[in-house]
Amino acid sequence: MDIDLSAVVKASNVLLAKNDMISNNLANINTTGFKRDDLVFDVLESGFNEDLPLDQYTDFNQGDLKSTGNLLDFAISGDGFFTVESPEGQLFTRNGHFSISDEGMIEDSFGNRVLGTNGPIEVLGQGGVPGELRITEKGEVLVDGDIINKLLITDFEDKHELEKIGNNLYKPNDGITGEAIDSNKIVQGYLETANINPVSEMVNLIDMHRQFEATQKIMRTFDEIANNAINEVGDV
Repeated sequence: MDIDLSAVVKASNVLLAKNDMISNNLANINTTGFKRDDLVFDVLESGFNEDLPLDQYTDFNQGDLKSTGNLLDFAISGDGFFTVESPEGQLFTRNGHFSISDEGMIEDSFGNRVLGTNGPIEVLGQGGVPGELRITEKGEVLVDGDIINKLLITDFEDKHELEKIGNNLYKPNDGITGEAIDSNKIVQGYLETANINPVSEMVNLIDMHRQFEATQKIMRTFDEIANNAINEVGDV
């Protein structure tokens, strides 16, 4: 008796991948600016005759803004990403939790310099010490009342051309370039929370587990059928 379990196995692999994705979403519920992920696949197009192509889909919807009172915390209300300078070139993030380096440069938590329209943002005032820092809604950077730079806010026509590379940073796919945009929705002293609904994620996790249990039952049923067939043949 020939029993083909390939469809069930492939369905189980999809569910396992989805479990990892949901678990990662829940693990990042308190990560500033994190964007939830999901998996998409097309059974109708590929069928079960070959491995299902799984595509990661990032939900770029706005997260809530939370007041921190920290003048080095910035949030973007609306489109766009903060632009940072890294050893890999320009990278992009929605995490506006920044600090000032010993050299007086605004940096992210991983030492990448935050870029303005005039290059890396230096906030040293008179005497070579950091001055009073203010950010306007347009992203203008003021030190001791003087405009010294402007946050470089970059947006992309298709945000799904951005790849997550870790540390809440995004890198555009090859050949994809962003565009500097004017923003009037930069908020100082706030951070954007993750756009994750924990209740929805838990419901998805429970539903996924039920589907996985169903595939296991199908496997056990096929196994029983195969065992019965072998025993019946042995009795002939």
